[in-house]
Amino acid sequence: MDTLKLVNRVVNEVKASLPSGVGSASSTPVTGGTLVVYTRSVAGLEKLCSRLVTQGGPVSLLLPKYGRYGVDAQRLKEQGVQVLTLGDSGGAPQWPSGLSTFSRMLFPGLHEVAVRNVGGIVDVALARAREQGVPVIALHEAGFGQVPNWLPAGVQWLPLHSFADAKGSDPSPEELAGMIDHTLLRADASQADIEKLCQEAAQWKFASVCVNPAWVALAAKNLKGTGVMTCTVIGFPLGATDSETKAEETRHALLNGADEIDMVLNVGALKSKNYDVVARDIVAVVKAAAGKTVKVILETGHLNDEEKTVACLLSKEAGAHFVKTSTGFGPGGATASDIALMRHLVGPVIGVKASGGIRDTATALKMVAAGANRIGASASVSIVKGTTGGGVGSGY
Repeated sequence: MDTLKLVNRVVNEVKASLPSGVGSASSTPVTGGTLVVYTRSVAGLEKLCSRLVTQGGPVSLLLPKYGRYGVDAQRLKEQGVQVLTLGDSGGAPQWPSGLSTFSRMLFPGLHEVAVRNVGGIVDVALARAREQGVPVIALHEAGFGQVPNWLPAGVQWLPLHSFADAKGSDPSPEELAGMIDHTLLRADASQADIEKLCQEAAQWKFASVCVNPAWVALAAKNLKGTGVMTCTVIGFPLGATDSETKAEETRHALLNGADEIDMVLNVGALKSKNYDVVARDIVAVVKAAAGKTVKVILETGHLNDEEKTVACLLSKEAGAHFVKTSTGFGPGGATASDIALMRHLVGPVIGVKASGGIRDTATALKMVAAGANRIGASASVSIVKGTTGGGVGSGY
């Protein structure tokens, strides 16, 4: 792994793309704000227009002067969509005067990106969005989940149903439960506490329980046959043990029945820009895990955006399966902006786990909407029930 080359490339890409709004509250059209969206199909575009108009706020549709992709402009106008045309003057596209600023502006032709001529509608719209610091989102229908290699830098790749379905993108309580690592990492946790944690996890069908290594064997025994996994933490909570120790800790946890590993990366090495050390640390745990899921805890409260960027890309290159925000014992916890940034960086294949300070349904759903597909929480039962109050692991 040429770590330094990777880091330089990634940092340069991020500096070019992140000012477009990744990680800000405006990156999700359902909650309002300013954005540009383009979709692959006309049907998807019309469905999205209807959804956004229903939510309130202006929606503008930008079309090329020629090749209008079969869009029924009149029908969209009747729905309250402002339809504008990208003109041309001597072959150079002209921005329509009716759209001085962006406000939920959409345009068709995602498939055009792969074959377009430079200077077409996609290029012009992206350039204008970047000038104004506007986030850009490409929406895809079912069956197009993989990020295409021709997607322009700085464009988020998200499912259309998240924005266009009548019920919105919130998972059901059962679906949300299946995304939660039911967590108890307190030093004073007793055997009875761990057994209760496992009982709750089995009852509510959480994804896993997450416990300290000393409790892995007990948790695995209590969860046998329930379908709930046993997760444990490595190098916890500081990440300051050496790679060999983390690897051995991982192997021992697997022997005791661990299904998933949440490791804390070497935060000090990352902040010292010793990227090879960080990468080797993750690789050591991934190899020791022998195919089991490895989540890398970044401890985002200690990091700036550039350091978060490097940590995500090093985790991805090292073969980790998830990146995770926090230990719950460091400064701060999960934020929607950090989750959106992490999802943007690792793409759709690697998981993103939000942990630290998630104690109610609304916060959990906010993390899911931002891009998390796993939640670490101690108040898991309260989250899925929609009530307040913590569980046996309150404080995480």
